[in-house]
Amino acid sequence: MTEIGLILGYTKCRISQIHKKAIIKLKAMLAKKLRPDDLPGIQFPRRTPGAKPGRMQPLQVAKMN
Repeated sequence: MTEIGLILGYTKCRISQIHKKAIIKLKAMLAKKLRPDDLPGIQFPRRTPGAKPGRMQPLQVAKMN
């Protein structure tokens, strides 16, 4: 993150914020495209009643034995 920040001219903290936002968007896009059958063992996020638009619960991965 530090090296990316130096190249782009941002702080490590800002790069981390951008990364986190990108991951959230990617998870939301995947949740819209994939069906529960596509990835067994993963619970897809649901919108929380009263939550801000775009906010979703994180993906939960089931432990496989």
